Amino acid sequence: MITMMASRGCVYKCTFCSPHTTLVFGKGVRYRTVGSVIDELKVLRDKYNFRSLKFYDYTFTANAKWVREFCDEYMKNGFTQPFICQSRADLICIREDCVKQLSETGLKLMLVGFESGNQRVLDFLKKGTKVEHNLKAAEICKKYGILIGASFMLGIPTETREEALQTVKLAKQMRADFASVSFFTPIPGSSLYDYCLEK
Repeated sequence: MITMMASRGCVYKCTFCSPHTTLVFGKGVRYRTVGSVIDELKVLRDKYNFRSLKFYDYTFTANAKWVREFCDEYMKNGFTQPFICQSRADLICIREDCVKQLSETGLKLMLVGFESGNQRVLDFLKKGTKVEHNLKAAEICKKYGILIGASFMLGIPTETREEALQTVKLAKQMRADFASVSFFTPIPGSSLYDYCLEK
């Protein structure tokens, strides 16, 4: 497997991450051209004959136009290697056509930070998603044969036992192919790190 980044930065304001990401990558998102990515993949294919690919972009599906162009060029240039990318539950829900095209192009695993099964906690994190998005996104991925890599957090500041158990319930209900459950860790530079210091 080879790894690559096609973009840097993130427009979202999740308190466990932002503004740390802005300090690292700057404001907004900077995209490489599709041609640049394809050219690099050609070199890597010729040199290493890679069998799979993982994109480390924060939100690979953020720019639907870019994704469609990438899918067209990936197939046009004879790439058949399966790949992995990261997305958000809400984007999967509103861009099902993109998910379908990615699946037809070779996407085998979608990594999604669902974080919590409780709406108050999602709002506290400023995630910008709904619990319903989480479930629907999982259904959409399954519909197109894409494996789901689900990330959840426990131990979020202010989270109650009942709210944590709602996350456990969501994880069971979702039946993700891979589940990553982590305990919240304050990242220096993030809003939630400052909140933890204050409280």
